[in-house]
Amino acid sequence: MVHNADCDGPNPWGRKGDEAHQAKIQEIKEDIIARKLTPDFETRIILEEPGVQGHLERAADITAWDGDKLVEVHQVGKALKDGLPVARERHAMTDINTIIAPLKVIFHDKNN
Repeated sequence: MVHNADCDGPNPWGRKGDEAHQAKIQEIKEDIIARKLTPDFETRIILEEPGVQGHLERAADITAWDGDKLVEVHQVGKALKDGLPVARERHAMTDINTIIAPLKVIFHDKNN
């Protein structure tokens, strides 16, 4: 299923996000490249637990790689007035942090 601006619903732009979200990801991408790392937009973070049927899977907005080593995971989204990510973003970050420890997700407010 492809989402576009003609769709109804909370996010007509799909997983890539609205224009502000995409602009922030582009800004992060440029920073990653400037630091001689490799950006990736397709990284899926997967946790499979022994004895548990199924798995937890999250898509990171953008990741940074040094060769074949994951060094950064970035999430872009809405923040509350105090700067904390909204609940949806916090839940996603908690899930990803569980999988990538000791790395931590770096959150970026799409509007700042």
